[in-house]
Amino acid sequence: MDKVFNQKTLTFFICLLIFFQLFQILYFEKSFFLEPYDYAYWKNRFEHSQWRLPLSQRVIGDDGLYSYVGYQLVQGASPDFVNAETPPLGKYLIGLSIKIFRSPAYYALFFGLGSLLLFYLLARRLTNNLTALFLTAILFLEPLFFTQFWKAWLDIGQLFFLLANLFFLFSSPVLAGIFLGLFSVSKMPLLLPIIFGLETIYFLVKGQKRQYLIFLLGILVAVLLVYDRYFLLGHSLADFLRLQKYMVGFYQQSQLKTHWGAIWQVLFTGRFPDVSSGVLGPVAEWWLLWPILTATGIIMALKTMLTRGISLVWRGLGLFILLGLLAYTFIPVYPRYLLIIWPFFVLLVGYALKMVERKRAILLGGVILLASFTRAFLFLLPAPDLVLNNFYYNLSHQYFQDIYEENLSKESRPVGNRDEFWRISQGVLGQATVRAIEVKEKERKISRLGNKGEIKLRLTYKTQDLGPFSEEKTIKLVKEANQWKIIWDWNILLNGFLPDYQIGVEIVSGKRGAIISLKEGILVQDSPGYLISVKPNEVDPQKEEALLKLIGKLGGLSGVVLYNAYQENILPETTVSLVTLPILPDDKIIKDLLSYQGLALTKYPARVYNGLSPTDIENTFYDEHYTRIYSRYNFRGIRGPEKQFDDLLYGYDGGKILMKNERGENIGVILEKEAKKGQDIVLPAENESRNI
Repeated sequence: MDKVFNQKTLTFFICLLIFFQLFQILYFEKSFFLEPYDYAYWKNRFEHSQWRLPLSQRVIGDDGLYSYVGYQLVQGASPDFVNAETPPLGKYLIGLSIKIFRSPAYYALFFGLGSLLLFYLLARRLTNNLTALFLTAILFLEPLFFTQFWKAWLDIGQLFFLLANLFFLFSSPVLAGIFLGLFSVSKMPLLLPIIFGLETIYFLVKGQKRQYLIFLLGILVAVLLVYDRYFLLGHSLADFLRLQKYMVGFYQQSQLKTHWGAIWQVLFTGRFPDVSSGVLGPVAEWWLLWPILTATGIIMALKTMLTRGISLVWRGLGLFILLGLLAYTFIPVYPRYLLIIWPFFVLLVGYALKMVERKRAILLGGVILLASFTRAFLFLLPAPDLVLNNFYYNLSHQYFQDIYEENLSKESRPVGNRDEFWRISQGVLGQATVRAIEVKEKERKISRLGNKGEIKLRLTYKTQDLGPFSEEKTIKLVKEANQWKIIWDWNILLNGFLPDYQIGVEIVSGKRGAIISLKEGILVQDSPGYLISVKPNEVDPQKEEALLKLIGKLGGLSGVVLYNAYQENILPETTVSLVTLPILPDDKIIKDLLSYQGLALTKYPARVYNGLSPTDIENTFYDEHYTRIYSRYNFRGIRGPEKQFDDLLYGYDGGKILMKNERGENIGVILEKEAKKGQDIVLPAENESRNI
């Protein structure tokens, strides 16, 4: 038994666990390190994301944003060219990783390992070598920490600078100041006032006023060095101060809702209320050790405050945890923000172990290590949910370029490049007038330990004029570089489709019934009207704002909505339909519209109003966020007489959607529907009012 508790044996065992943890990170996440950064793709993704189009649903996450911006920064861009509310150092480092290693993942790996080494050195200074190794292993096996080792997030760099600041705080004030300065400009330093205040107290209590001035000088030098490019581009100190004010103001005026106490839900229940919606969702990294470690850390932090004879360093760590949690209680946070606090929870566990008898402490520590390693392995073991959820989202929004880049197995990519795949896939669904796709998973046969799997889906395609149709799909998956990927089959797009095929649509007109007033005649009816379309690459940028304002006024949509409609995800050279006019325009309106380059005005079935509101019917079959194109099938009454008599008024177009081979021959009917004519309604006398 004594051999089991031998210090050399325990040291070897812990080092072995640390080695295996590093091995399984590199093994399971190797695709992040092997995949070269595709600047062209991420530039396109950024330009069509919420950062350029506020309403875009083709969102780009923080890792994608920081990688793109970081690469721009190392190419010479000014720190304020975009995402200026986030300090630049972390983005510089990510960009440097891309430039040197062709991947942002190496930034994360280097700063992750650096943080681990600094944590060990700090823990050894505060405890002893064996305890420091144990605490280092606990931290390394924590998903909140090791998930930072391959993602281009700013948190791991900021943690590195904080740990370096603390390590040098006791020996080199200038280095401690430099690293705190780097901490402050690597990511928005939410806890900087607490850290700076505690370290100021440390210097004052120690009576080290001269060292404190050197410490302050180090902070100033680090901040100015990081912004040297900003100054070299001609910005003044006043510009720099205004930029700092903008950063603070951005977060103060943020529209993100603060869910008071959300951080405690995260720590003790693993549930996180979304910052925007408030809907509770699971925290993927959470497990049973979180509430245990949190409770232990808080108790030990309080003990350092209340017990005499405790060193100033332990008191400072305890106070930092308590004040940090208090701050996170009252501001909008994400679970990964806990990374800055978590290592100090772990350190206080080491403080608690000093109070436990040695053999019991070793047994308890062994159980924690084995449980942590098992949890880390299961967490890293590839799960299909991430790729499937992303695939479903991309498919439902028809982001085929993102499917090609993010979701498909490289071995099964069907055509030579991403743009060709996008052109074929989105083009054929455009020919079929598919405006939305609903994805429903019916069955899943995937073993996490296996290398292949399949799912069965039901896709419901919602068309512009003929309503929905559904198809059953069997989709195969394969592990590629230890990540689940989709094996592409053109049947995923449409059953029986091949890249050379085309889609034809034949429409037989139906109609929605008219609403008639005995006093005022026809209030609303289906009529030959007008459709406004735009060819984006022909629009004059200098007149675009006026064009959008005019279309918006006529169609009841805002300019920013219309702009998003033809910029978010449109194939080159495509003409984008925007609005069917709810009125019959006079010659002046027609002349005004046609005076704008890139605009087309064509005959199109419309619902024309003269006495009722054009918003009494809406598209009720799919979300039409950015356009308003009248469809007899999809538009139903939502208020007033349109709703009251909807069952009688309802009529729709009929026709066929046909699949054609490369010779233009019809080879199958995808959808066929009979046209229906709705009834005209004469309003009862009691409803004879413009205020219906």
